[in-house]
Amino acid sequence: MRRVWLTISLLALLLSAGCSMQTGEEVSPQAVQNVIILSNRDYFPEVHQLFQEAEKSIKVMMYSASHYTEKPEFAGDIEHVPGTHWSNTNVLLDDLVAAKQRGVEVLIILDDSSWNRSNAEKNKKFGRLLADGGVTVYMDDPEVSTHTKLILLDDDLTVVGSTNWSYYALDKNNETSVLIESSEINQIYQVFFSQILTDCTPFSMSEKP
Repeated sequence: MRRVWLTISLLALLLSAGCSMQTGEEVSPQAVQNVIILSNRDYFPEVHQLFQEAEKSIKVMMYSASHYTEKPEFAGDIEHVPGTHWSNTNVLLDDLVAAKQRGVEVLIILDDSSWNRSNAEKNKKFGRLLADGGVTVYMDDPEVSTHTKLILLDDDLTVVGSTNWSYYALDKNNETSVLIESSEINQIYQVFFSQILTDCTPFSMSEKP
């Protein structure tokens, strides 16, 4: 996996030029320790490792998350080894359950939708599997699209970008995200996460997708 460390990151350069976070809070370049660029196939192995190494908490806000029990539609050239997962998204789901079982706080917000029922159904299937494993799952306000792809790890790591949890995003699409090592940025996004959570509904394991 190609890892790109930026000690003076693009993010830091933007911040030093006077850009600010959504909250209006400016973050100094010194607050950013490192950034890893996660483009295309760099995303999964890095996030997989982060989930395995998380010590205290994992919080995820994901627009689209799919679990595959058979070959993904239109994935004509996928190679599948019997006994293995159809998609790396299944591995991430298992990672979250395993983290919960070893004592890490795991909380995930998934997008519900009154108009995009297909995506909502995929998310509820994913959410049910997580809930079965003991993970705390919430569905967002169905009248508001939560298009965010955000991961918060412990109190100093943030992954944010374009990458959904689908076979296509992880294995086919051109996507890009960044892993930011910064307690200050993590805390800003923790507040954002908490704000979104206030309008979410706890996932019910009895709810039909």
